[in-house]
Amino acid sequence: MSTQQVANPLGLEVVYVSGVEAPHDAREADKLAEITASMEAGGWVGAPIVASRAMYERGQDRAYTGSHRIQAWRDAVGGELPCVFIEDIAETAGLDWDELMDDHRGDDWDAATAVAYAVPAAVREAYGMDIGGA
Repeated sequence: MSTQQVANPLGLEVVYVSGVEAPHDAREADKLAEITASMEAGGWVGAPIVASRAMYERGQDRAYTGSHRIQAWRDAVGGELPCVFIEDIAETAGLDWDELMDDHRGDDWDAATAVAYAVPAAVREAYGMDIGGA
C-alpha cells in the first residue's frame, strides 16, 4: 500500500485517531465500495476527517464529515485515520468557535454547519465539508 496522501490545502494540524465516531452510517453502498477499494489499493487519499478538538481533548472523537471514508478505512485498512479540527477551520475563516457555539446555544453541529457555509467552496470541497447541506 502506498503512503497516505491527505489533502490539506490550509496546512492545518493533522491528528491521527482510531476511535472517531462517524456522523451517520454509510448510506450509499456503491460509494462505500468504491472508497473501500481505493483505500485497499492505495491507502488514504483525499480529505481528512473534520472532527471536534474540544471532544478530542475529552477523549471523544466526533466527526462532522466522512461517514463513508471512516467505514471504508475500517473495512479496508483499520487503525488511525487523519483528522483536522473544525475549530482550526473556523479560525482560518476569521470565525471564533466559542462565539459560534454561543450563537447556536451550544449545538456544535449547527456551529460546524455555520463554518461550512462561511468558508470558500474550494475549502469545503477539499475537506469534504458537506455539513448541513453546505
